[in-house]
Amino acid sequence: MYRILAVGLIALMFGLTQVSGSALSVLGNANAFAASADGQRPASVMQQDNDEADEDNDEEDDADDNDEEDVADDNGEDDGADDNDEDDVTGDNGEDDGDSASGTPAAPAIDDEVLKQPLTAASGTSNGGDTLIATPGERVALRVYPWLPAGIQLTIRPVDANTVAAAPGQRAGDLTFAVEAKDASGASLTTLPAEVNLAIRYADSTVNGLNEGNLTVSRLDPATNQWQAAPKLVRETDSNYVAASITQLGTYTVSAQ
Repeated sequence: MYRILAVGLIALMFGLTQVSGSALSVLGNANAFAASADGQRPASVMQQDNDEADEDNDEEDDADDNDEEDVADDNGEDDGADDNDEDDVTGDNGEDDGDSASGTPAAPAIDDEVLKQPLTAASGTSNGGDTLIATPGERVALRVYPWLPAGIQLTIRPVDANTVAAAPGQRAGDLTFAVEAKDASGASLTTLPAEVNLAIRYADSTVNGLNEGNLTVSRLDPATNQWQAAPKLVRETDSNYVAASITQLGTYTVSAQ
């Protein structure tokens, strides 16, 4: 009887030992799973994640660099456009087309030898457009505009200064001349139906001792035999140039008062 009880007790204790070992094994597995859930992953997996994160950061840096380069490029293009605008503005302001307000053209370059040649006659006929009638070297020139009717013949003729009244002040060399005109029928005119530009150029030796800033173009009034200053006088002393806009015909001279 006692022997049977002893064997049963031993069997019971052996069974309890097996159950306890299984429970401990299950508990160890549970702890391992919990550790894994808390982020304790293998080193190889963590390294792979870090590499991917580094690649993402590199791509973001590249994108930022590209944005900065684009901004720099845009700024460069804008600067270029500004430079072109300034060049255009500088190109337009640098050119001088003459005196548009007075209607007088810019004078040609000075050739002193040409401007010392004796004054000779010149003539031409208006054609309803722009016409230039000038003596050699353009010492005396008439610029005719479209508003003067076509068919009017204009003549520049030198005049001996000793045959007319003394000019006001001091004459500028031999620059005394007559401006004459005939209409299309050949009849002589005393006045022109529209203004023309009368321009005179002089050599430096012609005005030696004179004040160029006081040079005046004057017309001899046949009614009073007195000289009267021509209207709309323009002086260009740097270009040895003096001009006026006229409609009155007759004798003209250049002098310094």
